[in-house]
Amino acid sequence: MLPHRSPDPGDRPSMKRVAASLALGLSLWVAGCGEAPTAPGPSTPLPPQTVIARIGDENYTHGQFREFLAERFPESSNPIPSNNKVLSALLDEALNDRLVLKEAVRQGITVSAKEVQEYLQNTSLTSPKSEIHPGSTPPSTPEQRARDILLTEKYLNLLLATVPPISKADERRYYETHGAEFQEPERYHIEEILVKNEPLAEAVLQMLAKRKSFESLAQKYSENSMAKRGGDLGWFARGELPEQLEKAVWGLKPGAHSQIVKTDYGFHIFKVKEIRAGYQLSFDAARPGIQTALGQEHKNEILAQTIERLRKETPPTIEVQKLDFKYISEK
Repeated sequence: MLPHRSPDPGDRPSMKRVAASLALGLSLWVAGCGEAPTAPGPSTPLPPQTVIARIGDENYTHGQFREFLAERFPESSNPIPSNNKVLSALLDEALNDRLVLKEAVRQGITVSAKEVQEYLQNTSLTSPKSEIHPGSTPPSTPEQRARDILLTEKYLNLLLATVPPISKADERRYYETHGAEFQEPERYHIEEILVKNEPLAEAVLQMLAKRKSFESLAQKYSENSMAKRGGDLGWFARGELPEQLEKAVWGLKPGAHSQIVKTDYGFHIFKVKEIRAGYQLSFDAARPGIQTALGQEHKNEILAQTIERLRKETPPTIEVQKLDFKYISEK
């Protein structure tokens, strides 16, 4: 079964790991490995109080890192990574978080109890599960986490207020040097009828041959979640559909339907409702996206420079021999 899909803006190119790490680690400001999984470290789990890194006079423990990981990967469908390169990058992110938090405290930024409670009322922060943070060392409370997040948020507010304004000349230069980002591809508006057995699919094909309405047949027979909408899946560009389905659809004219396509979900029949030709966005139409992209680039640069400065002022020391994975430095 295919999900309903609408066109999304093109992804921005990735930044240096330090900028991306802060962006992902803090999850407050910026949106945002091919290594095969490795075997876990010591057969005996590390005690949560084991110090795995130091930032100035602050000890950073295995328990705190597990808490960071549990917060980053809360769903069972999104398990905590187990390869060395990813875990190394995540540890760097966690230490960057602590550096920024320490800087917020050093600068005298404060958070009131009222602000903490208001934040907790609008979020779902909970203490990590005991099996994620075993042992006697207690995990951070939601109140502690809310305070840390708000302190960091206030610091970043002050920091990113220094982002310079974007000139129209900068916007024009970006538009002229990133033309491919503003090329809208040809898109197909696709509808689907999905049934569980082939005889019914054949019967639907025969009804379509007699000019029965595709949308009414989808409403009556389809088991797709979009059946009530006449099987409307939305707009797709090349490369956004599985290859088997793309072959069945691409090349059809508006109003035409495919033959039966068998997949693990059942038996599909697709219809191309309409086709929208590709086109180049005008500069004026592209400007909002350009402003967002340039603003994000400037923010990332400031964040990366800040992290680099904080790491030079207070270099984190990682106790690599105490980790339960092999630390891989980016350098």
